[in-house]
Amino acid sequence: MRLFFPLLVTGILLNFCAASAETSNLTGTTLCVDDESFTADIGSLGSTSSSVAQSLYDYFVASAKAQGIPFEEMGATTCEEYPLTLNFGATTGTPRAWSGELNIWDLSAYASPNTKNNYTEAVSIWRSASYGVLASNDGLAVYLINEGKTIINSFLKDYKSAN
Repeated sequence: MRLFFPLLVTGILLNFCAASAETSNLTGTTLCVDDESFTADIGSLGSTSSSVAQSLYDYFVASAKAQGIPFEEMGATTCEEYPLTLNFGATTGTPRAWSGELNIWDLSAYASPNTKNNYTEAVSIWRSASYGVLASNDGLAVYLINEGKTIINSFLKDYKSAN
């Protein structure tokens, strides 16, 4: 019994630490969205692309505000610290392959510590993606918006657990 209790406590602590490690990069970050944060390129469907991007932006803003998650709306000014990007793309025609990805970028960290390296891509501190193939265009915008909402909800849950 004397050995069981310390092992139980250690197991619980290790489990908690492992679970929080997935979101620990989000701790203390202030999210930022600008005019380039939400994009969609749905084949040759310009109005569908605009509808998907704007709907997901509106959903993110409303959901984050409702949950009390702080974020900066920069408009035409580019985010300087932790920009959030949500991008959807799809092929032309049917069947239509599509993908969506949400990233939080740390613009102060880069993939290579070598300052002489030409690699200038910021480090993604949180990422989630979804992809698939649709047999037709029927309900395409609604389907992609729902997929985007699922990704946003997952992110907001992780963000709240880290902060």
